[in-house]
Amino acid sequence: MTVFGFRFHPPELPASPGLRWVLTRAYAAPDTVFAEIEGDAAAELALRFGLAPRIAARQSADRLVGELGAAAAAKIKRERALATAQEMRLFETLTEVDGAAADLRVPYAPLKGQALVLGGFAPEGGRPSADLDLLVPEGKLDALQNELVRRGLEVAGEAYEHQAPALRHSSGGVVELHRIAPGLRLEAKKSATFEALAGAELLGPPAAAMRFRPRGDLRMPRREVLAAHALAHGIAQHGLAPAAFPGFLFLADLVDLAFRGSGGRAALATIAPWIARDVSFEEAEAALDLATALAAADATLFDPPRSGARRLLDHFYAGLTDPRYATSLKTRLLEHPLSDRPQSLAKAELLAKTLVPARQKGIGTSAKGESWLAYLGRLAGRPLELVRRWRRARAAGRPPRCR
Repeated sequence: MTVFGFRFHPPELPASPGLRWVLTRAYAAPDTVFAEIEGDAAAELALRFGLAPRIAARQSADRLVGELGAAAAAKIKRERALATAQEMRLFETLTEVDGAAADLRVPYAPLKGQALVLGGFAPEGGRPSADLDLLVPEGKLDALQNELVRRGLEVAGEAYEHQAPALRHSSGGVVELHRIAPGLRLEAKKSATFEALAGAELLGPPAAAMRFRPRGDLRMPRREVLAAHALAHGIAQHGLAPAAFPGFLFLADLVDLAFRGSGGRAALATIAPWIARDVSFEEAEAALDLATALAAADATLFDPPRSGARRLLDHFYAGLTDPRYATSLKTRLLEHPLSDRPQSLAKAELLAKTLVPARQKGIGTSAKGESWLAYLGRLAGRPLELVRRWRRARAAGRPPRCR
């Protein structure tokens, strides 16, 4: 069982007209009329939150121009064009991976953003994704990874506990082959593998209407699997690092997966045990309530007293707009790393990766070519430098007073 409740304590931020417009146009039905919008401010928030492609995909061009003005609307529409171009690159990458998987008889299942795109949950061109995440059987991951390299994909990152090194296709699309779905645990300690999900009948055939026609054995995760993984990814993995993955995209995924209202509450009863080690029931319930309020354009979300849903919204908002709060989150990254390893080992590895400078000469080395251990040993020999860095981090990381 998890030992934390609600880990986020953000300042209470004002519900400006621009924020209300962004939330409504990104998540709710399109019939809301606004007395005030603040077009430039609304467009800036949409861009910062990563919601511009989604808004452009859900609203007509005439509405955007009428509500934001031509210049601001053009910025919103441009972001959707960029997201669509990225979607095409990932589509081409998937075609290459699917061919290799078919030849090797390796089944696979999409995860995260592109799973919603392929499954028809997300609006076309409205779900930006940096890469293509695919879950494959553990015993066949290396063979597929090697075959993709043989076909010309280039290594574009390092290996992690949950995945092989990222690979870049000639189109520019990046694919990451996962051995587990981190944080989604059908058993008490181990994150789910492809085999575990398949054995529990949580993977099914692709829909007949799916735009991509696989030659290989593509399996689609069930809706509750995608929602559970979204919660683990959005709260446990990136909840304290909103710049790496804006929480507003995570909320969009929950809305698109219908994780809201009575149906969402029924799903929560099923998936809460799967994520309990890393996401508390209080946090998962706040996400459910927030997705429900956003989809309904429920104005009471901003009424006192501040609910768990509102605190979660303020957290994602402040994490992207309040530099002091964002800095305070960085000092908490070691609290509960998302990992199947013992927490002491997971924290040590994360600390090493955080303290070591950007690596340029290969995996596991610093910019000077040192290993993590060598660098940390050199830094440990300079205690005053360690004290100075620690004090600076604490001074910058003190969160503002919350109400």
